[in-house]
Amino acid sequence: MRKLFRLAVFAGLVLMGKRLFDQWMASSAPVTSGRDTATGTDPKAKWSAPGYEDKSFGQAVNQDQQLVDDLVRETGGDMAEAEARFREESAGAPAIARQEG
Repeated sequence: MRKLFRLAVFAGLVLMGKRLFDQWMASSAPVTSGRDTATGTDPKAKWSAPGYEDKSFGQAVNQDQQLVDDLVRETGGDMAEAEARFREESAGAPAIARQEG
């Protein structure tokens, strides 16, 4: 029984040490600033490929939906002009240009 108690105390100490070490490592990790992350810190960032380069795909789509509404309003309903501006200003503009050649 005594050995089992000692083993349990030892396991608890090891677990506590591991947690303290993980906290220490997390607090000493280098912090990079001025870079875009998956949360899209730069609202004007262009989405060019899946991943964490600038923003998530969902954020790019939401931004483009808002841009469409704004462009249609700004052009007074001229869909051809709104579409031309969208191809230049959208978050997905680099991907559109790449797909069209």
